[in-house]
Amino acid sequence: MEFQRLKLLQWWIELVVMFGKKEGSEEVAESGRLRDEDDYGERLKLEKGEELMRELRRAAEWHELIRIGRGLRLVNRLKLGCFDIVVRYGLNVLVHRLNWFYLVRYAVVRRRGGAIDGMRQRGRRRREADGEGQQGAAPEVGPQHPGFPGGPTDTSLLIRYLNHVACHLWLGEERRPKPTLKVAAHGSKLIGWVPYTRLARVDTHLLSSFVERWHPETSSFHMPLCEMTITLDDVSCLLHVPIRGELVDPDFVVTDYDSIHNAVELFGVSLSEASEEASSVRGPYYKLDWLKQVFEQQRAANNFTGAMRAYMMLLLGCTILADKTFTLVEAKYLPLLRDLNTCGRYCWGAAALVTLYRYLGDASFYSCKQLGGYASLLQCWIHEYFPTVGKRGTSRLCGIDSPMARAMKSEYRQGTQKVADIRAVLDQLTSHDIVWRPFEDHREHRPFDDICLFRGGLKWYGTVVLYLPDRFMRQFGYRQYIPIAPSNVDTLDVDVKWATYMQSVLQVIRFHDDPPAAFATIPYETDDDYLAWYYTVSHPLLRAPRGDQPMEVPVPVYDEGPSDLRLSYISHELHH
Repeated sequence: MEFQRLKLLQWWIELVVMFGKKEGSEEVAESGRLRDEDDYGERLKLEKGEELMRELRRAAEWHELIRIGRGLRLVNRLKLGCFDIVVRYGLNVLVHRLNWFYLVRYAVVRRRGGAIDGMRQRGRRRREADGEGQQGAAPEVGPQHPGFPGGPTDTSLLIRYLNHVACHLWLGEERRPKPTLKVAAHGSKLIGWVPYTRLARVDTHLLSSFVERWHPETSSFHMPLCEMTITLDDVSCLLHVPIRGELVDPDFVVTDYDSIHNAVELFGVSLSEASEEASSVRGPYYKLDWLKQVFEQQRAANNFTGAMRAYMMLLLGCTILADKTFTLVEAKYLPLLRDLNTCGRYCWGAAALVTLYRYLGDASFYSCKQLGGYASLLQCWIHEYFPTVGKRGTSRLCGIDSPMARAMKSEYRQGTQKVADIRAVLDQLTSHDIVWRPFEDHREHRPFDDICLFRGGLKWYGTVVLYLPDRFMRQFGYRQYIPIAPSNVDTLDVDVKWATYMQSVLQVIRFHDDPPAAFATIPYETDDDYLAWYYTVSHPLLRAPRGDQPMEVPVPVYDEGPSDLRLSYISHELHH
């Protein structure tokens, strides 16, 4: 993978040179300024190119490339040469013609799941500290985009749709070499380690079909009739993990030395064992198989505290914090388990969502071939909300009234439908095919928490994702209204918003508005103008119609529901 990074960087430089020469950019003096000082427009382009290059250098975090062992000297030479070439020929040519800004941020998916959003936030903090941030600057207004065939006609919401897999699918371009993603599923590793585990595998065709509808701009799946997502309430009911607590974002970086020191101190292994493990993975990581060995050794040595930490690290790396390495877990999570009596103070539910949202956002782009995060959580969520999609089994050990986590209810069953088949099923979904509130019979064990209606950002170790419950109000029993535009991740003060979450909850339910958000009298109720708005900003279908006749998107007409709110649940059951 390190070799591929270097080849990609070399290819990028060659394209910069080629397109820079094609544009016929003027030669730049050694001082970095144009020889013709009177040409103000060209000087402005050069200054803008230099600013964009500084932004990209911060966003890409060159020190990640410098850490590559064998290519250390080559990366340093390429880094300096790339900056000189881009300034010489003007980066603005590539930004406007090849959309390279999005390529660097989303198309280059790092092997170990780089936190691109965290890089952007840290880059913004550096710019503000250096006095480079322009407060109150008016945004540039360009020509209005005409929209995409089969996709949004109003492109103000899905601003990255051009590189999205849905845009390519409408034009008949499947993912290559195959439409299914390589999914990081570790269920087989937990058989015999976690009691009552039945999800040894996942349906990659089912998960890949849903990934095609995910959009990171809204952190939601864009279904034919609405937006839906995995909420904090879903994580609470499916996994029984805390959804309140601290959002972890330390300001230090765990190095190889730290991983060795923490393993010796917290696991109880010898220095030679920890050093050998660090040298074998070449970074601050632990192998999942090695953690199993540590657990067995420390348990045999009656070091139950060290064995418990190794067990929990293995569990985190196989479930909510799984990444695309398929065999490793990051060592930076081990300090969270230093005090086993207080590790429950962290918001592990938010950690699961941030990790899964981030990898879903990466995988939703056409060039990505892998999916990280807790794949079993996503599959269980699909089974709960879309019982007619895919194939699932039900465990006999977890009944309807069982106090166990609802994820234990599902068992893996080999599905017969491929991605194209499931894609067609999702295009034809109706409101009656969705269970809008599947956990109402589980409230005795996991009561609803109003923090699930928090609107803002969730963060975990430098990665910030949007959490926007006003876009899927029907999952909380409210009538869906047209939501407000998503916030800018770079401007969110996540800690303050999370500590004062009730203010955003009141905004979501429109407590101070007239009228406030209403409870749904039927589970799929929306405002009159919602569907018409939704079809202009989203893509309800993924498959282009066959033949010359265009396919009209059907706008469903709902029957009048019961006026008594107590009858809404009965109406829901009758429809299903």
